[in-house]
Amino acid sequence: MARKISSLIENGFHTKGIMPVNTHLSDAERHILDTCFTKRPVKRNQTVITDYSDKSIYFVEEGILAHYLIHERKYITFRFTRKGEFTRVTPFSPLVPTHHIQALYPGTVWKADIEQLTDATLQQAQLTQVLLRIVSTEISSITSQLLSFLEYTPQERYLQLMEEHSVLLQEVPLKHLASYIGITPQSLSRLRGRI
Repeated sequence: MARKISSLIENGFHTKGIMPVNTHLSDAERHILDTCFTKRPVKRNQTVITDYSDKSIYFVEEGILAHYLIHERKYITFRFTRKGEFTRVTPFSPLVPTHHIQALYPGTVWKADIEQLTDATLQQAQLTQVLLRIVSTEISSITSQLLSFLEYTPQERYLQLMEEHSVLLQEVPLKHLASYIGITPQSLSRLRGRI
């Protein structure tokens, strides 16, 4: 039986403690989610966002997405979206995005038009709460990343990655990891050698 986005979202929220385990989506809410989202396979190094007027939200079922921008011919990776997480180029903002999202490995994403999803959720109180949780989780993730650049050295950010997201250290290419913590790949190699 094919996996449905509503089950993936509900299970993810239960696992992360965003939704109490004894709380479940109604059949009507499941139908809305399953209707709004479309499953898309992604290939290694595929650019997930190709149309920058895209007003969609993405859920990663499998794989890792890297968010980066190009500044003065340098790729600057500033975020990763992993299995069970949502993302959008510019989180719930009408501004035109200035960065790219690329699949680092083959995987599966689910895509929904944010306006269609918002309109549909307004009819269901619990689904509105789910959408608000998605937004708050997205904002929290971005805020945490920003604060880590203000508060920690690259070595401290690397150690934090080791502790909280060790799978990234094994699965993400060195150039993306180095950029993510704010150093060159050569400096990251030296840092790893010291740890």
